[in-house]
Amino acid sequence: MSHGFLLRRSVPRPVALAVAVAVTAVLAACGEAGVDDFEAQFENWYAENPPSAALPPPDDIALLERHRPLYWLGAGAEPPVAFYEDYILRGILYDGAGEVLSDEVDAATLNRHARDPQALFVHEWSAGAEPLAPPPVYGRIKRDKIFLLGAERELVFLTYTLVFARSGLPSELSWWQELAARIFADPDDWHQLDHYINTTIVLDEGESPALPVAVEFQHHNYTRTWRLGGAPGAGYLEWPRDGRLEVDIALRSNEAYPHRGEAHRWRAASFMNEKVARWFVLGERSPSLIGIAYDHTSPVTRLDLPLEVLAPSDAFYTFRGSLGARRRLPGRSGPPGADYNTLAGLKRPVVSLFVSYWREGLEEWLTAGLSAIGTAWRGGEVSLDPFVDFFEADWRGEGVE
Repeated sequence: MSHGFLLRRSVPRPVALAVAVAVTAVLAACGEAGVDDFEAQFENWYAENPPSAALPPPDDIALLERHRPLYWLGAGAEPPVAFYEDYILRGILYDGAGEVLSDEVDAATLNRHARDPQALFVHEWSAGAEPLAPPPVYGRIKRDKIFLLGAERELVFLTYTLVFARSGLPSELSWWQELAARIFADPDDWHQLDHYINTTIVLDEGESPALPVAVEFQHHNYTRTWRLGGAPGAGYLEWPRDGRLEVDIALRSNEAYPHRGEAHRWRAASFMNEKVARWFVLGERSPSLIGIAYDHTSPVTRLDLPLEVLAPSDAFYTFRGSLGARRRLPGRSGPPGADYNTLAGLKRPVVSLFVSYWREGLEEWLTAGLSAIGTAWRGGEVSLDPFVDFFEADWRGEGVE
């Protein structure tokens, strides 16, 4: 269940509902406040970083192919779908007035309306429908530079995205959250389309062979980075010999997590604030911390999916409208394109990578991380110095356990 941080039609998703006089989203991040700023900042980001209409060169596609992750689904989990060949074929595209633009939507049609913020695609979903096409994993590649481990390094970011026709809430809510969700909505069908199921593998191609540096997972409205090298310990994942990372998909919410050989329970929340961060990092569960839950992974079925690469300017990434039905409750409307997975101020690859390097016990991250998120929300420039220091200290085995 992955929206971005503060999106206009896909306001950061609640993990559950609280029941008061009316239904309120206990995990919705700040409601609609600041939405205009979010969209303006994103348009500025697009102006400064215009997406290419061309596919990456063959060598880059080969690199994406080489490191395609392997995915694990739990028992009974709905499988991913093909975006254009399945999800988009089963729906209708509307304009802002509710008039039908097309009832036979394809890639060309969706792309013609990609920059219209009022465009609305409604998927006609039915349980157990036979897939119209085999699902792929969508790959894209970016590069960025940073001074790291004593040298300036050009890092390559390989991002892999799965698509699900719908997304549910985390599978373990408190009893009252689950009850409220079931009274007022469907926790298995919280919103249409989940295409922020991102896993980004980061390599330093300047080394020979390429040095695996890190992997970044998106969980709900925040991301988390794990090291792929340096001293084993907290925040560390082992790089597989074949270069193909294994990823577990959470039950009901679809979130991507590091693979475990057995069922695993992961702390989850809709967005990162001080209390949530202290729970994640230090395990402190404040009595007023009601907006939390747990994702569960239980790997049963392994998926080895083919790679599909779309141009960075494709509507899959850049669509401004809604790619799923609009619903009344906060967080239940369909998301825009996959680019809108975070704040514009965190879109630069190295910024997202290092700001997301938080782990259990890293208390120093709390002040720096929350400050960086606040700076990004205000449109300021985030300093990476403290986050690189945390990463390097752990890489060398000097970090606090």
